Amino acid sequence: LHDLQDYVWIMVNTPFADLRDAGAAVRFAQQAVQATDGNDAESLDLLARAYALNGDYKQAAAAGRRAAALLAGVASSPRKTELERNVAAFEMQALRQTASKH
Repeated sequence: LHDLQDYVWIMVNTPFADLRDAGAAVRFAQQAVQATDGNDAESLDLLARAYALNGDYKQAAAAGRRAAALLAGVASSPRKTELERNVAAFEMQALRQTASKH
């Protein structure tokens, strides 16, 4: 699982555009989420980032919300804050996409 997560992380975050593969990142991130039965915040965060790389900010926000919800019982943590910020950014991008289509 960690190798799969590492692979997705590289595809999503590499500074080398020719190594980014949004479609593969989504597929592999979905596999990581399935392998954890959707109960791993890291896998869901990677899925959110992969959707965002693919330009699907609505799905990115949904996956990000699921990741943040898994940390809802945590009083306060930098990781939880980061996930919540990502969700806000994905939601803003989704709104921009919707507005630009109208």
